[in-house]
Order: sequence, then structure tokens, then C-alpha cells
Amino acid sequence: MARSRWMGASAAGGRGAAFSAARPTLLPFGCSITGVAGRQLWNSTTVTSTAVRAGSQVIPVASAAAFVVGGWAQVALCTAEPWMSRVTAVDTAATPNTVTVADPLPESLLPNNPVHYQAASVSTPSSQHIKTSLWVGANAELGGVVEVLPAYSYTGARQDAMLPALARLLRLYRPKYVALNLVENDVNGSVSLPRIVELSRQAVRSCLNAGATPLVCSCVPATQFSDSRSSLVEGYLSWVRQVGSELPGAVGVDLTTPWRDASLPGYQPLAGYTDGIHPSASRWHTTAQPFVSVLQQLEGARPSLADLALTYWDMSGAGGTAAALQAGSVVPTGWTISAEAGVIATTTKIANDKPRIQYSVPGASNASTTRLFVRQPNVAIPDYYVGKYMTAFMKARFDQIANLSMAVMSLTFNSGEVVYWGNYNGQATDPALVGRTLVMETPAFRVPANATTMTLELALRPLNIASPSGVSVDMTIDSAGLLPASAGNSYDNGWR
Repeated sequence: MARSRWMGASAAGGRGAAFSAARPTLLPFGCSITGVAGRQLWNSTTVTSTAVRAGSQVIPVASAAAFVVGGWAQVALCTAEPWMSRVTAVDTAATPNTVTVADPLPESLLPNNPVHYQAASVSTPSSQHIKTSLWVGANAELGGVVEVLPAYSYTGARQDAMLPALARLLRLYRPKYVALNLVENDVNGSVSLPRIVELSRQAVRSCLNAGATPLVCSCVPATQFSDSRSSLVEGYLSWVRQVGSELPGAVGVDLTTPWRDASLPGYQPLAGYTDGIHPSASRWHTTAQPFVSVLQQLEGARPSLADLALTYWDMSGAGGTAAALQAGSVVPTGWTISAEAGVIATTTKIANDKPRIQYSVPGASNASTTRLFVRQPNVAIPDYYVGKYMTAFMKARFDQIANLSMAVMSLTFNSGEVVYWGNYNGQATDPALVGRTLVMETPAFRVPANATTMTLELALRPLNIASPSGVSVDMTIDSAGLLPASAGNSYDNGWR
């Protein structure tokens, strides 16, 4: 039968309780470039009407009609960190409408910032997903060799606005590595090269003084980085290449050249790789490749997470449930694999007792109606897990992919909270996924106090294509489970 292992975590809890890090930790820190390796709130009831300063408890919104006193307001701060607080007042007569919360905002909110209402008592923001480029994608490819901490990603910020937060996060997380994506807005704002480099030196020294290894990234290509800013991009790249000599212990990472279009003036990206500056979902794994080599040199690769898992499912056995699969399909014990109408799916066992899944849609395909699901359903949650920080993972190999939009791995609690990996249209169209084994890992979460069961799921969602769609996937699942996480979020006031 499938092996499901519960390891006795400490029952001690209380506010802010966390496991110590079981893996080396990596903190992504920087401007919005870092956001493609960060978490985001997935649901949004409304948006902010204007920017809101840190310290405010009044949030102007487009519509407050859905908010009720006593519920939760969930927001993504300007740093992309999720935050939540109890609603204490709602004014739908004011222009704009306002929602007042119990706690002062720890960071500002940007205009048109998502704001979500959650009526139930929850322990974490109710629905989060993690983008999977840069360090997250590299870590997935290397078997989850590090724990990627919640990213600090300040949209539109220059270095001088971000550096005060770095000291706080270094004290809080005590990371082994800090990935620094600092300078794109400085370059775009034509800050002088000496000033850009000096501010980066400050960040590097802060990391080194805190015992962390700074991974200093050069400026990514962008459509606005034409000839007029080439000298800034080139000058910073030259500094990054020798940063380890100037500041021993620092590691330089070249993000300037891997997806630059050399046929265009300046430092502009290859077509299809970005939205102009941020890596596109269809190239998230491709743009993670520079980090794969860096992390591999620093930490190697992890062949298995079995030794760290608090709960571990090894996909063995053949007593699971097959729903609408082809005759003769074999499903691991304790698991359910199901196909929707119009899908042809077969599951078999390969030599190491792992399930091979072959999925296709011969007719018209639709991301919402021709899906395949792999589930470990309704797993009971031990009392001693409540309040602890964890992540969920699934290790899988994708040998062939055609016209797949997403491979979404998620963990859903019966109290309503959901965390996702890969929940983004077009992510699975990246050719870099094919032939690779990945450890898909959710954002860190705190096990909800009101949850009694949880369901782990992998959903294959195709592109929307008329018949014949040509959708097909050939993959193998190795294992899945829960891992200890060192922290869920740097602002913990609402995570109770």
C-alpha cells in the first residue's frame, strides 16, 4: 500500500510558532522582477481606489458592498507580501467606499491593488499562489534543495526605498542566501551608475554582515533599455561580474545576457520572453536556468525529500480509485485519478512502482472542462499540526507536453484556505519543462485552526483549442507530501 508517514512535530504552538529551517533558506528581495518568484493573493473582491500609506487603517476601495464587520480584509502589500486584518467598519456611502481594519498597514498599498473579503475565520490569507520563475523554478528543478522564503517584491521601487526593509528581513528570517534583484527601476529612472553601485554595495554588505550569501543579479533586459540606458546596464553588469572579488562572499548572477535580443539596440528582451521586462509565464522555467547553475554550484541537488517530509506519500501500491480512466488503469493506493468528459487518460505503473500518466484530448479542449485530476483526498490533520508552518510538494517528471496550459498543484483545507503552485495560464507551454523532473512546492502556510482535513491535488488544464486540439501529456509522479517551513510571512499579525 502507499506509504503515508506522519512524523511527530512539536505540539507547542502559539502566535508566531514555526519550525526551524530544515533546508537552507533563500530570500528573494528586490523590485517587481522578484515578483515572478513570489506569492500572490489569488482572489480579489475589489481593488483600492487610491494609494494608501503605511500606518493607515482606512482602505479606500472601488466597492465595499461585500465587506462585513468582523470578517477579514486581505490585501497584497506594495512589497507583494500578503497581509490580513479584521474589518472594524464599512462605509458604502462614502466616495470612494472605505473599509476600516483593526491593524495599521505595515506597508503601503498601490492603486488598483487587490483587496479580498473573507467571512470565515481563517488562519492564513484564503487563497494564495506562487509564481515559478527565477529562484522558485530553479529550486523546483534541483529537487527542492532550498526553502524559498516569501519574496519581498516592491513594485516600481528604487534601491533607496527598499534597503531599509532588508535589515528587518535579515533579522527575521536569518537566510543562508539572499537573491538581490535591485536595480531595474534605478536604471529606468537614469540614476547615475556610481549611485546605483554604491546602493547595491550597501545591500551586499548588509547581507554579508548578517551571515548571508548575497546573490547579486544584474539588470534584466527590458524594452525601455534601449541605447540611452545601455551604459548603465553594461556598467552594472561589469560590476556584478566582479562583485565576489570586491566583496568576498558575494556571488554575481548574469541576468542581462541570457534572454537579450542582440539584434535590437541596447538591452531588449527576446520576443515572447517578457511583458517588456518581467518574464512571461510561458518562459518562467526557461528564465530560471541561470539560477539553476548558481544554486547547483552552491548546494548541489536533492535526490529526495523523503528524509525531511512530515507527511510523505511514495505513490506505491495499486488500490486507488480510477474515475473515467481507460480500462486497466492502475492508481496508487490512497489516491484518486479522474478525467473529465472528452479526456482519454491511462495510468500504469513503471518499474519503480511510480504511476505513469498519459493524458490527451482528441476533440476540442477547454481549461475548465477537459481536465485531469490527481488527488490525495480528505487527509485527516493531526492536532499537533495546527498552527505550524509547512509547504506541500509533489515531485513529477514531464516527458512530453503538447498544448497544456497549466499543471496546477494545490493544497485545499476544508476550512476554505487554498495554496497553489503554477496556477497561471500558459505556464506549462514553456519548452523548458519537457524532460525535467520538478518538485512543485506551494507557498508556506500556517495550518488552519478550523481545518480538520486537507486535499492535495494536481490538475492538468489544457489550452482552449478547437477540435482536434492535439493536447497530450506523458508524465510520471514520484512522491508528494508536507514539509516544514521556517516562516509563512514577515508580517504575521493576521496569521493567527
